Amino acid sequence: MDDHDAIAEDHQLTVLLNTDYIDCEKSHNARAISSLVIMEQFAVKIQF
Repeated sequence: MDDHDAIAEDHQLTVLLNTDYIDCEKSHNARAISSLVIMEQFAVKIQF
C-alpha cells in the first residue's frame, strides 16, 4: 500500500466517524430516554 492509499483510507474513516458522530448527536436524546426507561425497568426488577 502506498501513501496515497493510506491517506484515502484515513479520509474515508474520518468521513465515517463524522457521519457516526452526527447520527449519535441526533439520537442522543432518544438514547438518553431509552436508558432512563431501561434503568426504571431494572429498578423495578430489583425491588421485587
